[in-house]
Amino acid sequence: MCITRRAPIDARRVMPRPILCLSRSIWDDERTTPRNRYQILSRLARRRHVTFVERPFECATLAHPSRAKLAALTIALGRPRRHPEGVMTVRPLAWLQRDGDDRAWWLNDRLYRPWLRHARALAGDDPIVWIYDARLIRCIDESDNATVVYHCTEDYGGIARAGLGDRAGAWMEQCEIALARQADWVFAVSDGIAEKLRPHSRAIQVIRNAVDLDIFRAPAPETPVTRELDALPRPILTYVGEIGFKIDFDLIGLLADRFAAGSLVLIGPVDRGATARLDALRAKPNVHVLGHRPVNELPGLIDRADVCLMPFITDNWFSAAAQPLKTFEYLARGKPIVASWMPNLATIDADIAICRGHAEFLERCEALLRMNSPMASRRRIAAAEENGWDERVAAIESVLEELDQRRGRIA
Repeated sequence: MCITRRAPIDARRVMPRPILCLSRSIWDDERTTPRNRYQILSRLARRRHVTFVERPFECATLAHPSRAKLAALTIALGRPRRHPEGVMTVRPLAWLQRDGDDRAWWLNDRLYRPWLRHARALAGDDPIVWIYDARLIRCIDESDNATVVYHCTEDYGGIARAGLGDRAGAWMEQCEIALARQADWVFAVSDGIAEKLRPHSRAIQVIRNAVDLDIFRAPAPETPVTRELDALPRPILTYVGEIGFKIDFDLIGLLADRFAAGSLVLIGPVDRGATARLDALRAKPNVHVLGHRPVNELPGLIDRADVCLMPFITDNWFSAAAQPLKTFEYLARGKPIVASWMPNLATIDADIAICRGHAEFLERCEALLRMNSPMASRRRIAAAEENGWDERVAAIESVLEELDQRRGRIA
């Protein structure tokens, strides 16, 4: 069933349980900071004790040691770390992560489970087990009777199938379905993901991505990079985000050619698999690849854009599930947006140009360059103001209070 907003529970009568989050990311990797899990858990930590189990250190990688690997091993072997956001992190050990390989899982399980028991003890009494990555379902002991929350932010089955083939995709979808069935509550980042998981879940709720308003509505400082952008020929068309398999590189090339007198700016970390395609684009004189930039620099970089882009692939599995994090970050700076076809964007009342093909994408960019106005910019900012992370976390906290109440956690 789809759960809608309920009457608030009296928070004074409900004792908030701790959260034990199982993840395959690193908490203080600055590339993680804008992401859904960081924004949500750092806010939940204001009221609840949050223990975050990070991506394991893979011991097999020490066959080719480096300073970075030795530093990561030192963290894994050291004490749990408390971060300024109030979150406690534990980094476990594994041998070598190989999805779908039962032999590798057996060996990893013997290294991982002692760390998981340690993290469970750190988390406190009767924690809510919060899982972002369905591959970790095998870490849950059904006999433990834990309250389980599955927060699904991607179509991981589609990602695995696109990157690793049908066998990997099928294995990942089995993990997703099994976790949705076991979870007491499922949060989905989009209507498309909710529809996929609804037949398998007891309770599901859409919690869309949002924007960190403290960062994205604040005045943006001038930096050496913003001064470089000020010197570029206009119009400036800007994409901010990961540069990898989700990007429609053919569309990027068409944009660079159509706006050859202007500038195409790509900002974000580059996946290794995208290097060759990106190198071909770098050969175009008006394409500027800035790489990863700290999140506090992004407002100033977005401010230099005349149009902001979401030029993604339109494979059905992706377009049905996607609700990009950057949507409300662009809107918070008042910028017009042109996006590839993603039906989940249609419910946002901010005049986002959602395009069904390359030709329409190019045409809408040209139209928005001619038609942008201060009134339209104010309307976009207003839409962003209604979609901050604090509002999203308030809805999540209402659900967690209900789960606490079911558990008898009444003061």
